[in-house]
Amino acid sequence: MDFTVKTGDAEKQRSACIVVGVYSPKRLSPAAQRLDKAGRSQLSELLKRGDIDTSCGKTTLIHSPAGRIQAKRILVVGCGSQKEFDAKAFQKIAASAAAVLDKSAVTDAISYLTELDVSDRSLAWKARQLVIACDASAYRFDELKSDAKAPKRPLRKLALATASSEESNQLKAGVRQGSAIADGVSRARRLGNLPGNICTPTYLAEQAEEIKKQYANLRLDILEEKDMQKLGMGSLLSVSQGSRQPA
Repeated sequence: MDFTVKTGDAEKQRSACIVVGVYSPKRLSPAAQRLDKAGRSQLSELLKRGDIDTSCGKTTLIHSPAGRIQAKRILVVGCGSQKEFDAKAFQKIAASAAAVLDKSAVTDAISYLTELDVSDRSLAWKARQLVIACDASAYRFDELKSDAKAPKRPLRKLALATASSEESNQLKAGVRQGSAIADGVSRARRLGNLPGNICTPTYLAEQAEEIKKQYANLRLDILEEKDMQKLGMGSLLSVSQGSRQPA
């Protein structure tokens, strides 16, 4: 997936989907306020009717927004009480938004969740969480399936919105960090999902060697059974006795 950083007002963005937050009971975030103004109070009316659930992690996907909004859809994410909105709540809404985007026909989106204030957390931290959540939601393990089918319209691009060049640099740093973390998590999930006849100790060692080739500053030590015996790793060695593959 391609992660970028964009500047500009929410109502002017040409995108398949704009992602904004709303607090309980009916408090729109700054980007949501702009969309509401440009969309002839559509969001306000939906809130009044109870069609938007503002509980933390709840989502509402609005198709064909009204008025002068350029985006094709608006994804409204409930944030719960603003006083209780913290790092854990942000991670929750990031995961909820990512799950909806992954299951919808949206191929590109712009997230304004970056503007939500999280105590003691930086813009870079928020960018990391959004990237990690999207990558986790898009993860598939189907390489061993004979009839595996790729999603027809997966989310390919996510832009994180910002208002200034200073914020842009912070978000870009967060995107780099989040992408690195997400890549490591995906690699670990894949290894964990592989069956034992493929993901043997030798296979794991080979994967470690491949990573070492990519990053010269890493140090790699591969332990043979004699090394483990010296370290007193009896429990692991007792398990490996039932396998043709050495530990």
